[in-house]
Amino acid sequence: MGIVEKLSELTTIDSKALEKFFKKISWCICDDVHQASVDNLGRVFIDIEIGTIGIDFSSGDCVRYNFVPSKELEKDIATTLTSGENPLTLRIEQSLVSKLTNTYKDLL
Repeated sequence: MGIVEKLSELTTIDSKALEKFFKKISWCICDDVHQASVDNLGRVFIDIEIGTIGIDFSSGDCVRYNFVPSKELEKDIATTLTSGENPLTLRIEQSLVSKLTNTYKDLL
């Protein structure tokens, strides 16, 4: 299952809407690459909130990519590995408990 499907399940936002959103993100990245190309920079670094994508196109036909995670993502990954807990599963379980509690509270 990809990110779009997982986000769709978590947020209840239709996957088609999320796909359109990610397509617009792709356009924004291409805009930054285009501007760097026009400025003859040969590379660009783009903050995508969970980290930075580095795109190097200085060697002609070869494009190289690099991803550097944000400090928050690094911390979350380290916590996941050290605790052995899946934060996605934990959030889903918390949400489910909350929804069930609220539903039954209204019935009682």
